[in-house]
Amino acid sequence: MFDTPPTFDELGSDLVLAEYSAALPGAAGVLDAEVRDYAWVAVDDRAAGILQRTIGDLSLAIPAGAELRMLVEETGRVNYDSKLGEAKGLIGAALLDGEPLPGPWRVRTFDVPALAQAVSDAAAEPAGARVAGPAGLRASFDLDAPADLFLDTAGWGKGYAWVNGFFLGRYWRRGPQRTLFVPGPATRAGANEVIVVELETMTDPTARFVARPDLGHEVE
Repeated sequence: MFDTPPTFDELGSDLVLAEYSAALPGAAGVLDAEVRDYAWVAVDDRAAGILQRTIGDLSLAIPAGAELRMLVEETGRVNYDSKLGEAKGLIGAALLDGEPLPGPWRVRTFDVPALAQAVSDAAAEPAGARVAGPAGLRASFDLDAPADLFLDTAGWGKGYAWVNGFFLGRYWRRGPQRTLFVPGPATRAGANEVIVVELETMTDPTARFVARPDLGHEVE
């Protein structure tokens, strides 16, 4: 429990994903929160919207409810000018109609590298035609021999991907890239496993591999 929300840097090193939660007074209102850099907001386990620093969208009308939850992701750091060494996570007090939420705040951190193993160990269930995150997905594919591949992320939302436990990186429907490189040493002859943690929505939960990278140029 925290009286004020801690930053990622105060919670530990190499943290990129954490959930902040606090009680709400019950009435609807406008939430203002400085998130660095992206947050999925829920009220009483119902999605309420997204806050994102990159476009300055740090206010959101939320419905009445008893509990606020914000899943906050840092989307990268820079090493120049005033942003050098800046804090990430939820910065300062979150406001509801201009008044600070009093807390206490509860924080749940996620070890992103460990998510792949958790998904691999979980009981399998068939995915539908559309997947609403957060959700973990896994699939297998066969190769005659190890090979360089490109994982096509078209139809996916925002999340992380692994092949045989090797972290490929993050993907985002905004781009700029549309594929993730899979180095040959991460693959093997025979069965291979692909793991995906989707944080938003997959309109096509299919893992496809293509011969060439799609670097993309458009921003949605």
